[in-house]
Parts: sequence; structure tokens; C-alpha cells
Amino acid sequence: MSDDTQNLAAVEAILSERDALHGWLVRLEAAGSSAPESVRARVREDYEHRLAAVTERLREHADTIGNRLAADRAEHDDLAGRARISRDALAEAELRHAVGEYDSEQFERERGRHTGDLETYDLALAAVAERVARLEEVQALVRREPASPEPEAPVAEAAVPAVEEAPAPEPPPPSGAWLPEAQPEQAPPAEAPQPPVLDVGGDDEAALLAIFEPVEPTVEPDAAPDAAPADPVESTGPLSFTPAGDAPRAAEPPRADRSIRVAPSEETPRFVRPSPVKGSELVDLSDRQRMAQHLDTTGVELEPAPVLPEPEVAGETGPRTLRCGECGAMNRPLEWYCEKCGAELTAV
Repeated sequence: MSDDTQNLAAVEAILSERDALHGWLVRLEAAGSSAPESVRARVREDYEHRLAAVTERLREHADTIGNRLAADRAEHDDLAGRARISRDALAEAELRHAVGEYDSEQFERERGRHTGDLETYDLALAAVAERVARLEEVQALVRREPASPEPEAPVAEAAVPAVEEAPAPEPPPPSGAWLPEAQPEQAPPAEAPQPPVLDVGGDDEAALLAIFEPVEPTVEPDAAPDAAPADPVESTGPLSFTPAGDAPRAAEPPRADRSIRVAPSEETPRFVRPSPVKGSELVDLSDRQRMAQHLDTTGVELEPAPVLPEPEVAGETGPRTLRCGECGAMNRPLEWYCEKCGAELTAV
């Protein structure tokens, strides 16, 4: 018992010294002294060194600190239980007084006794709780192990190249087992032959280009058209307008050359209005020329289309009896289009 008391006294002295050193460090940081920084650093280093020595002395009494902490915790629990009992007794006295069992005098006695006990227990609980908190802090400081030096990095061993093991040969198939037939290897497809490259010189290249140049057809100018239109082919019948004494003209023989001929753009067929006589038809005066061109290109003589004789037309100075519906100008009765505005004429 005397040893525990001495140890507790030594622990209290060490704790008091530690608290003093800790307070000096705090005030040193907050003090605004005019001392040089080197002096302030030297004093701080002295306090930190002494605090480390006090902490080391506390580690020597770790068991005593642990036992004292356990005792204070038990005392705190006992005081908390007694305070709870006194509080319940005070509430019971108030209830009995409220129902009329306790009179005012007896209630005052009970309340004074339980209230005094509660005050005592509360003060004791506060003191014990303070000691428990302080001892828990010291115990955490004592149990904290000093920082161990960092372990050296292990020396990397020389990498030994891994030897790959050869795969084990496959076991032979059992006798009588069915084996798939070996597929014949297919030859790669032959490449398509490339066209030969011709090495031509300057003259040969010009000749080769001349072969592929487009050939333009030669166009020969046609002979000048006759001043007078060709006479129509003889037509027989009651409606023929050809005199009996006139003989029909023979067809021109085919020409020897077969070059392509293009009719000049100025040569346009002339159309005349058909005669009101029954059986007359529209006559194209250029059929004869187109037939001649066809004979020049093909060499085959075709039968000419039937052409009716041109009806008798009034002279250029005939009367103008057909009025244009667009401009109102008077035109000859056999005209298709108005000579003034070019509108199509409608026979009335």
C-alpha cells in the first residue's frame, strides 16, 4: 500500500512538472517579446527537451498510471450510481407529498437530505471525471511508442532470366483411333498478269497518240439549191393537175462518193395550204432532195413518197380575204401564218 502511494505521489509530481512545461511552451509562442529569434528558438528547444525527459519518466510508471485510471473509473461509476439513487428518492418524496401522504414538514426533511446528497455526488463526479480525462491523456502519451527508424529499402536482387520450359510432346494416339484426314494445302491464288509496258520513243509515241485521236467527219458543202422548186412526180387520176403533154423527170443516178452530206440550215421545206378540193394532201417539196441524200449515204434506191401536184395558187397580187385573229391584218387565203405578226391563221 505504501509503494502504491509513493508511486502515485511521484506520478503526480511528474504530471505537475509536465503541465508547467506545456504551459510555458504555449505562452512562449503567444508572447510578443522583443527578444531575437535565436534566443526564442533556444528557449523553445530547452522546454521541448525537458518535456521529452518528463514524458520518458512517466513511461517508467505506466503500470501505476493504468491502475490509478482503472480505480478512478470505478469510483466515477459508483458516484454516478449513488447520485441516481438520491435523484430517484427526491422524485419519490415529491410524489408522496403531491398525493397527500407526506405533509409539508416531512417533505421538507426528505428534500433537504436528498438534495444535499446530490450536491455531494455531483461535485465528486466532476473531480473524478477530471482525473480520469487527465490520466487517459497521460496513458495515451505513455503508450505511444517512439518513432522507429525507417527500414532500409531492400536491395533488389539481380533479375534471373526465367527459363521457359519447352511444351511436353503430345502423347501418340491409341491404336485403332480414328484420325481426321489431312486437308491438302491450298496454293495461294496466282496474281493476275499485268499488261506489258511499252517503251516507245518520241516518234512511236506520236504515232500511238494519233491512233486514239477522234476522227472528225468531213462535211462537204452541198450544191446550191435550185432557184425553182423541183417539179412533182407525175400523178395520174382525175384530180391530177399535171398537163398531159409534160413528161415526168427521171430520178438522178446515185453518186459514186458516199461522204456524209449535211443539208444547209437555210434550206427549209415549204408547206402550202391544201386545196379545199377533196383528195388533196399536204405536200413536202423537199422530199426529193432528202431521197437524193439518202441515196448518197446508203447507195440503196428507195421508192419516193407519193407527192401530189401543187394546186394552182392565186398570184402574189391576189385578193387578201383572210383576216388575222391576232392583229387584224388581211392575208391571202392560202397562207398559214400572218405576214405581219406571224400568228397561225385559221381558215373560216
